[in-house]
This record gives sequence, C-alpha cells and structure tokens, in this order.
Amino acid sequence: MTQLGSPATESGSDDRARPPGSRLARRRRALLGVGIAAALLAVGGLIGASFVKSPQQLAADTAAPPPAVTTAAVVSQILTSSVQMRGVVYPATQYDVYPSAPDSSSSSGSPGSSGSSGGGGSSAPVYISKLDVAAGSTVRNGEQLAELDGQPLFALAGPVPAWRDLTPGETGSDVTELQQALASLGYYDGGDTAGYFGAATEYAVSLYYEHIGYIPPSSGGI
Repeated sequence: MTQLGSPATESGSDDRARPPGSRLARRRRALLGVGIAAALLAVGGLIGASFVKSPQQLAADTAAPPPAVTTAAVVSQILTSSVQMRGVVYPATQYDVYPSAPDSSSSSGSPGSSGSSGGGGSSAPVYISKLDVAAGSTVRNGEQLAELDGQPLFALAGPVPAWRDLTPGETGSDVTELQQALASLGYYDGGDTAGYFGAATEYAVSLYYEHIGYIPPSSGGI
C-alpha cells in the first residue's frame, strides 16, 4: 500500500507546485489557433465564392441590359467637308506675246511709234534692251513689260487685241478700249467722243509715255 500510494502522493504535489499562469497560456494558444484557422477558412470561402458562380448568377451577369429610351436634341445645319490643297491658279485665257520690230513706214516719223502693240511689225529681228517682268509674274494694267530697240513694250487691259497702230483720227472699238485703259490709269478724263482718237486721247497718250520715262511718239499715236 505504501509503495503504490507514494507515486500518487508525488504527482499531486507536482500539480500543486505548477503556477496557474501556465494553464492560461495554453488556453490562449489554443484559442488563437482556432481563430487563425477560422479566419483562413473564411478567406478561402470568399475567394472560392468569387470564382464559383451558380448558373443563375452566370445568366444574370451575361444577360443584355434592359432597353432604355435615348433622346438627343435635333440640330438643323448644313454639312460641309473642306479639303486643303496646294495648287497654281491660271487665268481662263492666256496670251502669248511675240514682239516684232516696228514697221519702217511707221517708224520713219519717230522711233516711239512702235508703242506696245507691235501691230504693223515686220519679221526683222529685234533687240530686247530691257526686261521688266519674269516668267510667272502678274502683269497689271499700264505696266511696262520690256524695252524693244529702246522703245517701251507695255500692257493695257481690255478684251480687244491691239492689232494695229493707233494714231489721231482713228476710230473703232480698240480706240474705246485705249481710252478706258488710260482713264483707269488716271491719264484720260474724257474730252473726245468714245471710240474717236482726238486731241484729248493724244494728250493722255503723251502723259503716259512721259510717266514711264519715254518721249511720246511724234505721230501722237500709240
């Protein structure tokens, strides 16, 4: 009896000798382990729920949205489309000017009678002593183009070609055109009947020649 009871007596003494704090620590560790396991299970459940969906949920996610009425303000305007391009604009009508030497009969009176028309010109060669314009330049009314054999070659605006030399006493539509061109330049202010080369037209021609720096023709014409 004494031998069997001695171990029990020793064990009871050991339990009484342990401090109560060790039992609390074991309980805390056990509760902490259970909490961590529960948290891991909860996180895993949430992750699994985000990937695993029921057929009803899949059908709801992929269904078309319900129809809706869309309105917008109506604006009335002209639709235009513009395209920017680069190019060279040419006039509808172009004239090639070929200077010729003044006729001997018309130049006997004065070298200035060659004028700008070259209209009674011959096939004799000419000497271009001055060139005032370049290829592609814009020619204005009354502008001097060149100097041929010392006499001016100039341009006067008008639809009638300069097909002849004009002298005092001449009549015609080309005379009217000459008067209109000189009037637009400020040299002619009337005084002659339209289409008649009178004293007022002759005076306007002499003013124009003096303005461009040349002696007017002795014939008084152009």
